[in-house]
Amino acid sequence: MRILFVLLIALFTTKTAFTQVKKNPHFFSLNAGASIPVGEYSNLDTALISSANLGKYFGFEGALYVTRFLGFGINVGAYMNPVDEDDLIERYTEQFTNSKNISINADEWLNGYAMAGMYLTIPIKKIRLDFKFLGGAVNSDKPLVEVDIDERGNQSVIINKSTDAMAFGINYGAHLRLPIVSKLYLRLNAETFTSLPEFKSQTESIINNSSSITKRTVEQTISVLNLGVGLTFSL
Repeated sequence: MRILFVLLIALFTTKTAFTQVKKNPHFFSLNAGASIPVGEYSNLDTALISSANLGKYFGFEGALYVTRFLGFGINVGAYMNPVDEDDLIERYTEQFTNSKNISINADEWLNGYAMAGMYLTIPIKKIRLDFKFLGGAVNSDKPLVEVDIDERGNQSVIINKSTDAMAFGINYGAHLRLPIVSKLYLRLNAETFTSLPEFKSQTESIINNSSSITKRTVEQTISVLNLGVGLTFSL
């Protein structure tokens, strides 16, 4: 009789625990959307590091929950932003007042990230509202920028070399999970990333076949607001 009682208690406990796990909003998600540069990243005060424009992002995200409201997970992906070439032309025009033509050939900023941290979820009937607070590594690749200048018939070329730097980053934001079918959700994303990499910048100036190289160390805040959508699968 005692053995039967113990087995019933064990079965009840196991069933309750399994039910609790099913209620917990574990998930993994594939996300993509627009990456909006903010602050200094969108309006830098030097031509050595170029301002960024609206770009794109993509990422993979997943979390396991210890309760219905609290979970821990990861966010891995990248955001890319093209160089603001119009802003660069304006800055070089101010510097080379006699220039007839200035053209820019630039790659784009590439920022890869790997984040980990805490997720908080508020269930609203079938909808789930997620908040996240993550930290981790961001590797920022400063783009190669080539500036061709025609100043009274004299050609000058200024090349800002590509370089990358790793820095600690912070990622926080909110997501809204809207049910589609069964365990599949449409997710609306709004999140920010901020990091402070230190670049070893190198600029080569070629004027009248004479070349000179300038090296500097530049610390720059990189911040973006990422807005997008995702497909989320509940576990």
